Amino acid sequence: MSVLKICRRRFILLFLIGFLGLYFSAGNAFAEDLVVPEKVFLFDTVVEGTPVVHGFIVKNKGKAPVQLLRVRTDCGCSAVTHPPAIAAGGAETITIKLDTNGYGGQRITKTATIETSSVEVPSVALTLIGQVDIFARVEPQRLSLRGKAGEALSGKVRIVRLPQYPFRIVETRARTGSDIAFQLAETAGGYELDVKAIRNQPGRAFDTILMKTDSPVKPELQVSVYLQILDPNAKPASEMRLIPISPESKTQADPS
Repeated sequence: MSVLKICRRRFILLFLIGFLGLYFSAGNAFAEDLVVPEKVFLFDTVVEGTPVVHGFIVKNKGKAPVQLLRVRTDCGCSAVTHPPAIAAGGAETITIKLDTNGYGGQRITKTATIETSSVEVPSVALTLIGQVDIFARVEPQRLSLRGKAGEALSGKVRIVRLPQYPFRIVETRARTGSDIAFQLAETAGGYELDVKAIRNQPGRAFDTILMKTDSPVKPELQVSVYLQILDPNAKPASEMRLIPISPESKTQADPS
């Protein structure tokens, strides 16, 4: 083998050794200080209204404390608790609580992003994913009754049982009860709730009908009722016209 070939091989070998040395030293210099073993938590199927709570472990493998500065969350993440900082070489838990109300029948993905003082890891995204089931179909869940004082205002709510969640309603009550009356009747597929307004004075009102069940999965169902009682003597808005009363003043309604 010629001297030239030997020199070339030695040069290539030295180059590779130097490159690998620089690569690994840079890797150590810029190694991430914050490590999250589990960034995504897949929760088991829950019934709508059941909160999902999970704690994520975050480790600080750096040589200095890392401050946890602020939290940005998707809609539905009702609470995020965390310590103010993670000590060097330590580990802390960031707990996320997910409110599943309004997500029945959906597979949801919700993320909380923690902003940190770390240069290598300025933010940590923690995600909850899972299926939220409907316990029963309540149609509608929000009942609106609108009309003039003295009119008979009423509406119906259907409550349909689902095969996977059998239940019976054992008790009903209104949270306030001063503006509405209701009656619950059992049907072949569930229940029917008849609601009527007993308020006579014009104005707005709100109440909630609470239905206690015999199921540990969902001990209570709720139906919201909104009332808007109109003054029968009030002139319709279409009969009102706006006129300027002076250049300096604002417009006002002229009932003529």
